[in-house]
Amino acid sequence: MKAVKKATSAKPTKKGKAAKITPTKSWSKKGAPAKVSKRGQVKKSRIDVSGYEDLSNREFDCLDVVVQFIADNGYSPTVREVAEDLGVSVQPAHRLLGLLRDKGIIEWNSSLSRTIRLT
Repeated sequence: MKAVKKATSAKPTKKGKAAKITPTKSWSKKGAPAKVSKRGQVKKSRIDVSGYEDLSNREFDCLDVVVQFIADNGYSPTVREVAEDLGVSVQPAHRLLGLLRDKGIIEWNSSLSRTIRLT
């Protein structure tokens, strides 16, 4: 039997490997930032941007992840779940949550799980 090649939707690169296609994210604060879930569905922010002008785009996205998770599940996310939703490793998510805690936007005990609370 001959091996059958599978067709790919991405065009091959110079080395013959298929290019990785990933959805883009909008990091602008104008209106509600559009987020793309793992399945390619666009999510809109549940937070009114007007009260958070002093936050960076990443801090705002981290806060939005926490708010959406609590609204969807009824309990707070772990740092790992926040990191997964932001598409970063645990350490940057930990740092972003610490910055939000320092600004007084959330309450969070970093040594315990699921202790993120909105203020």
